[in-house]
Amino acid sequence: DFAPAHDGLGRAAEAAGDDEKAGEHYRKAIDLNPGFPDGSLNLGDLLLRQGRYDEAIELFLKAINVRPDFATAYNRLGVAYAKQQYDNEAIAALRLAETLEKGNPWHAVTIGGIFLALDNLAQAEREFAHALELDLDYLDAHSAMAGLLRRKGEFAQAIEQLEKGVVRDVDDPAAKAKLREYSGRITVEAARTKSLDERLSA
Repeated sequence: DFAPAHDGLGRAAEAAGDDEKAGEHYRKAIDLNPGFPDGSLNLGDLLLRQGRYDEAIELFLKAINVRPDFATAYNRLGVAYAKQQYDNEAIAALRLAETLEKGNPWHAVTIGGIFLALDNLAQAEREFAHALELDLDYLDAHSAMAGLLRRKGEFAQAIEQLEKGVVRDVDDPAAKAKLREYSGRITVEAARTKSLDERLSA
């Protein structure tokens, strides 16, 4: 079975920025073995990134049909539904992902992101808090919570949340650098907001 090999080549091509070659390998993997769900998942993810949502949804459903317990496929299906503004379907798919893969904070962060896009800040905060309860070392959860606090205008708390992520004992320098960069941007935004408020109140 050469399907996994082509899937691996597709992921390598995608990492190198060659989406066309990646798509060719993913399609070859599916052609060689229609029962190989990873090929459908990865091609769907590629198309999702390209904004081809209907095609991505079809591929995620195909992966789930082959492997009904494929939590990652349900997660990506939820994101694709959200992009199409099928919000109820998106949340339902992501809740299934959570059920299938208990303890993975990625699903909670993804759900929180959808609620944030819907301006349901209270539910988004609950989801991000749940992700942090599941794994304090999951840096994306710190970033997500900081983004929520920033949106609420709570800049100091947002920066504090990012610092909590930076000091975690996680060997991921690139992710921590992103947290520091985000903290710097929020600091600048906070200073500008304070300056504007001072001018308006003068």
